[in-house]
Amino acid sequence: MRPLGEATKHFADCEGIKMMIRKFVTILEECCMESGQLVDPPTRRAAAAAVVMNPYMDEYEEEVAPRLAFEGDLGILLTRKCTDILGIGPGQAECCGTAALVGSQGELEHASSILRSNVCKPVGEIAGDAKPAAPSTKKLGIPGSEIDVPLHRRNPSDVRAFFDSMLVRIPDAPREDEIVVVLAMSITNRP
Repeated sequence: MRPLGEATKHFADCEGIKMMIRKFVTILEECCMESGQLVDPPTRRAAAAAVVMNPYMDEYEEEVAPRLAFEGDLGILLTRKCTDILGIGPGQAECCGTAALVGSQGELEHASSILRSNVCKPVGEIAGDAKPAAPSTKKLGIPGSEIDVPLHRRNPSDVRAFFDSMLVRIPDAPREDEIVVVLAMSITNRP
């Protein structure tokens, strides 16, 4: 684990969120052709990821209580990044989902707490949903690990085309004391 210097013991204020954010990564995917057939209009999906210091690293709890890990709403910030890159408003996303990759010194429960408290709840509130409906996945990883972010329709549907996923990979994250928090959105069903 990297030694924590005096400067890194304090949370940084990054776009109104007080936490240790190393970086953001955004991905836009547009599919114009599938199985030799033109897709018109192209399917579009985006992911926004925040690479953050694991706020639970120095704590041990029998059960990590759902609580805000950070001051501010990480979900709102990631939603804004996704909607900006897609060029839509928050309520216009057809599908969304969340995921977290926990560095090797963390625990899966750390990801659950952050997703539940800091991402899914704010995303549901922005979209006007009565309850957070964003599906999520989490796993332990090393730098360069891939994670599939589930994409489900905001309004429940039996239409298979609205059940999808988006693969996200950041070459240098998560480090052992970090968590990669991801929000993905799409404005169309899969081709």
